[in-house]
Amino acid sequence: MEELIKNGTLPQYNYGGGTGGTGGGVFGGSYEVTLQVGIHSDKSSSITVDVGIGKIDLNIDVTTSDGARNALTMLDEYLKNINEKQTQLGSAYNRLESVIESIGVSIDNLTSTRSTIQDADIAEESSAYIRNQILQQASATLLATANQTPAIALQLL
Repeated sequence: MEELIKNGTLPQYNYGGGTGGTGGGVFGGSYEVTLQVGIHSDKSSSITVDVGIGKIDLNIDVTTSDGARNALTMLDEYLKNINEKQTQLGSAYNRLESVIESIGVSIDNLTSTRSTIQDADIAEESSAYIRNQILQQASATLLATANQTPAIALQLL
């Protein structure tokens, strides 16, 4: 905050790719901040907001009525510019909230899909286990029957 007040520039953080802009920072002209919000590199997957307020002329003279009137006019322009930036930031904030909600829905869908896949694997393994048990019982029955057949033939003789 101290650097912002002193120089009108933002400290450099890893905030997603601020392009810096022109004219010396937030108070010097354009200052764009780009946030990557999607998986693609196109413009639809990023949000760019110009947070620069514009050049501020602090050389105001309020010793005369014309100077005071000019100062008020300048302040009105600055406030108008700040309100426009606030609107742009609000719009970007709403888009970020939408992206966050969309990511939450995607996470829920992926979790559900993963659960379904895991459940399907368990069902498949259960089916294979039951099938093997049935085959084993059938084989045991056939062996028992095959072993009894010669004994029956001998009894008939």
